[in-house]
Amino acid sequence: MQDPDEPNTGSASAPSSAEPLRNERSGGATSVATLAGIVVSALAELPDRALLDERALSSALHVTKRTIRRMVARYELPPPVPFAGRSMWQVRRLHEWFDARAERLARDAQRAARKLHASDNGVS
Repeated sequence: MQDPDEPNTGSASAPSSAEPLRNERSGGATSVATLAGIVVSALAELPDRALLDERALSSALHVTKRTIRRMVARYELPPPVPFAGRSMWQVRRLHEWFDARAERLARDAQRAARKLHASDNGVS
């Protein structure tokens, strides 16, 4: 499907997996859908001190509010801070959470690779 904002190139070839299919804007959330998935840039575009409620965060991540609660329960997101009777997240804390989680997963992968390599070489 051609994005109405994109010029028509006349090409009928199938898009590559990295080629954008369409831009989505809903509730201020910006993302680019590709054959490989959705690239979410809404959080990166917000100021670090911005506060998001459950609805805004679910919109930014393109999931339901229920999924946000499940992600918190599975430690995939930091716990919210109660504010004015709502669950709120500060954008900076979400960035820090993602960064720390990515670093932890990378360390775990390196540790597992070293262990596997050691066991292949007969070293305990």
